[in-house]
Amino acid sequence: MTIFIAIVGLGLLVFVHELGHFLACKVTGTRVETFAIGFGPRLFGWERDDSPCPAIDGLQKEAKANVKKTDDAIVDSVILQGCVEVEHHEIGVYENLILGAEAMSRQDAVAVLKRNLESEQSALQKVRAAWISEIE
Repeated sequence: MTIFIAIVGLGLLVFVHELGHFLACKVTGTRVETFAIGFGPRLFGWERDDSPCPAIDGLQKEAKANVKKTDDAIVDSVILQGCVEVEHHEIGVYENLILGAEAMSRQDAVAVLKRNLESEQSALQKVRAAWISEIE
């Protein structure tokens, strides 16, 4: 029994030590790829999906194609139109995230997401204003 308690105690000590590294990385904004204790087989965890957003990739491809086939005299206007499309997409994403957070009763997340949504809406208004001044 004494050996078992010693192993559990040592494991707890190592966990707290490694947790200190993990938290220090989080505080300083350093990306953490893996949080692990020891070198044994993985018992649990999750994979982060860093794949690009297909919708944004599509909007970027569309914008590049439009710029290539557009007369140089109006290319700035076409770029601003692409920016409007991207802002609309981002606004829609935030609206959906807010609905999900509300469904989970996560008012803390709702508040942050609403601030981000307001920022995106403000950016959309600025892009629209720039586009209107470009075409006038």
